[in-house]
Amino acid sequence: MRNDIATLVYWLGQLFILLIFVRVLMSWLPRVPGGIGFTLFTWLRKLTDPYLNLFRGLIPPMGGIDFSPVVAILVLIFGLRIITNLIAV
Repeated sequence: MRNDIATLVYWLGQLFILLIFVRVLMSWLPRVPGGIGFTLFTWLRKLTDPYLNLFRGLIPPMGGIDFSPVVAILVLIFGLRIITNLIAV
């Protein structure tokens, strides 16, 4: 039972990492208001921005590039590893 919960937490975390990655990739593409890409990007922003904003306050953009998603993903990876190990024990 505990391993099932740990597996679920792990895969939900992996899904969130994927959403952040897709959001970053989509931020480089042009979007037409009202189009499906615009709608998808808006949805991804609503899901990922609360978490990413925690890191944007700590890491200012360098040379116009926002490195906060990289740090946010790294923190999430290490956090998932710790949490899943604690649950599985």
